[in-house]
Amino acid sequence: MVPPSFHQNSTSTSSNEVVANTMNQIFIGSLYIVAHADDDLLFQNPDLLTELKNQSRCMTSMYLTAGNAGLDLDYVKSRETGSKAAYSFMIGSDASQPRHVTWTTTTASLADQRVVIEINNANPNVQKVWLRIPDGNYLGNGYPASNNTSLRKLYNGEIEDIRTLPIVDAPVALRRQEPMDTLFSTYTLDGLKQAISELVVLTKPVVVRTQDWRGEGRSDHSDHYTTAKLVQDVVGSKGIDIVGYVQYTIATWPVNLDLTSENYTQKSNAFFAYAKYDNQEVEIRDHDVVPTLS
Repeated sequence: MVPPSFHQNSTSTSSNEVVANTMNQIFIGSLYIVAHADDDLLFQNPDLLTELKNQSRCMTSMYLTAGNAGLDLDYVKSRETGSKAAYSFMIGSDASQPRHVTWTTTTASLADQRVVIEINNANPNVQKVWLRIPDGNYLGNGYPASNNTSLRKLYNGEIEDIRTLPIVDAPVALRRQEPMDTLFSTYTLDGLKQAISELVVLTKPVVVRTQDWRGEGRSDHSDHYTTAKLVQDVVGSKGIDIVGYVQYTIATWPVNLDLTSENYTQKSNAFFAYAKYDNQEVEIRDHDVVPTLS
């Protein structure tokens, strides 16, 4: 299934300079902003695949939440590794096994808060930005492990700020002790919008691809539609094209991707490359390739 997309364009405004010296300043490309590590693979492919195949195309993917479903940092990092495996496959994709390409991992500052930055060593035009805000749960009620905080609550003014999972890694024993503030980032609503704005300024995309800001009315995941609303709020005044992709609703819509096509095979194999690292994907994590169609 290719998630249907919709576009928005509006007028330009200025933004403050970003302080993120460790990130590559890459231009003439796309900025993907989603909630979870697999959202771009599921809902924005094969557009994502097509752009990654263009080695000269600059690609930055920003993930607002940790997608941790109330679990710990080890699960988060495993999902991030799966995302990198999927991208490495697509960068060198030819319907064969995923390529094992290394990434350089560091941290940088956006809106005076630390974020995780990962740059693909085979093609430094491709980079990922992880904020690791706690997963907000489907309805936006959060999880006890993160004090029931969520993006939706932050956006709606139900909480004043939200603290991330650790950005600076630490030994497991230290993580389980009294939390150390230096390991985390904390965002107010304005601060989170500023972080998105600074990344837009830094990367200068010609298009920003996000999720469905009308998703609340389609019974979508709270993290999905809240992420898209944040993007619309921030990018909608910058004169940049915004493309939003319908999310879970597509399960009830007619199939629009040829199941015998190369795009289907590549999209599916990229997701299977990711799923090997996500132990919550019980039904599909053991797939190596797309099953042959009868």
